[in-house]
Amino acid sequence: MSFSNDAFILQGMTYHQRTFGCQMNKHDSERVAGMLEALGMLPVATVEEADLVVFMTCCVREAADVRLMGQVASLKSVPTVNSRRIIAVGGCIGQRDGEKLVQQIPHIDVVFGTQNIAQLPQLIEQSLLDGQPRVQIVEDPQRTSEWQTETATLPAHREQSWHAWVSIISGCNNFCSYCVVPYVRGRERSRPLQDILEEVERLVAEGVREITLLGQNVNSYGRDLYGESRFDEVLRLVGSSGIERLRFATSHPKDLSDATIAAFAEVKAVMPQLHLPVQSGSNRILSAMNRNYTAEHYLSLIDKVKSTAGDVAFSTDIIVGFPGETEADFEATMALA
Repeated sequence: MSFSNDAFILQGMTYHQRTFGCQMNKHDSERVAGMLEALGMLPVATVEEADLVVFMTCCVREAADVRLMGQVASLKSVPTVNSRRIIAVGGCIGQRDGEKLVQQIPHIDVVFGTQNIAQLPQLIEQSLLDGQPRVQIVEDPQRTSEWQTETATLPAHREQSWHAWVSIISGCNNFCSYCVVPYVRGRERSRPLQDILEEVERLVAEGVREITLLGQNVNSYGRDLYGESRFDEVLRLVGSSGIERLRFATSHPKDLSDATIAAFAEVKAVMPQLHLPVQSGSNRILSAMNRNYTAEHYLSLIDKVKSTAGDVAFSTDIIVGFPGETEADFEATMALA
């Protein structure tokens, strides 16, 4: 990681960060905090104390858009400690809206995309120096693996010293009808297995005891690189790294293979907990959602995991009120749940 000659201007400044959405945003936020603190910035608990406010955003739910707009707009009237407060917006809304955000809310100073975390300090510096907004959104799917490796080497300020997020795959190819992820995170791009293992080994050496593997669909890991899913191999190799506890999120039911279930059961470090979103118990609604499995198939997966791995804690996601949902569709979901 390198910074411009003007990086010293950030030293001693304060920052406050707000994170919305999924574990991937939490992972990104830890990298942002690590970079800012490596440059001498100091975290503070409130926006009133902050010279810089960073929003890491999610656009999966409309409520997140509304919250962001309201909170950013309200900052205009919040007194500043110094003469100027920098407002930066990243994450999925930053990626999706780009220049549009600055047009909608002119007092936003920096907008950065999901692949531009490493450039955030330079964007802040430039905006501080000339007072002009900076927008940097990379939309190069061929760069995704490079970006993931780049992000993994950034300093991180982890919420817990004993836990770390490790991104193994970014993006999604499923195009569920309700989901924006493929449009803001791009298509599936896996990190090379060796890069993942090197990051895990560094974390174990630093004293990390628990790792959560991240991806919009971890079960698809490796298809773009190796022609087939190799997520079961990731579980086995990471599980033998010396890590004490291993978790992962999120799994798509249509891609949960027998090989992954076997690794889930056999790797000692893997915690007996599985998050497997079902979304609906109605096959008609599942088809409208473009989920590519049935309720019967989902339940067969639960039975298979139980019979293979024993006592497992399951969690799920459910959407109710999907367009066109009838009372019978809702009751089917209630019966499945």
